[in-house]
Amino acid sequence: MYTASHGTQGHCLYSIQLKMVATTPEEMANWPTPNYVNPETRVNLALGWILSTMILMLIFLAARLYSRAILKAALGADDLVIAAAAVRC
Repeated sequence: MYTASHGTQGHCLYSIQLKMVATTPEEMANWPTPNYVNPETRVNLALGWILSTMILMLIFLAARLYSRAILKAALGADDLVIAAAAVRC
């Protein structure tokens, strides 16, 4: 349920009101049985996202360091901090 309230400046602020409802035993009886032996996981999906974004980050970092060190011939403190953060990652 959305409610609108008007502030003193005439701005309209929206908020969402959630109603908490307890689950009934009848609803719980319709739930599927849990698979504790061989549960589905999303490890491969998570690793794919993590590794692909890390590779992308390293490409951008290498391009930045190359452009600052070779083309501009000056590495700044910000470049060293970014490189240290990438190594820590």
